[in-house]
Amino acid sequence: MGHLPTTSGVFSSGSSPVFRNCNVSRNQGTGSGGGLLFQGPGSVLMVNTLFYYNEAVNGGGINAVMDAEITMVNCTIKSNQIS
Repeated sequence: MGHLPTTSGVFSSGSSPVFRNCNVSRNQGTGSGGGLLFQGPGSVLMVNTLFYYNEAVNGGGINAVMDAEITMVNCTIKSNQIS
C-alpha cells in the first residue's frame, strides 16, 4: 500500500469525478492540494465550482498529478496559498 496524501478538502485517485455547483473553501493540508488533490490517471470535470482560501505545501487550491486532467467551466479559484 502506498503513502496516503495529506490533503484536506477532496482527494480523488484514478477516477473521473464531476463537480457541479460546489464550494471548496477554508481547507488546510500539510501536503498537496489543500482544496483538491487529483491523482490520475483520469479526468475531472468542474462546472460552477469555487475554490477559496485553501492552503497546502503544494497546490494550495488544486494539485493534479500523475496524468491527471482537469476541465473547468465557469469556475473561480481565488485567495488560495502555498505554505
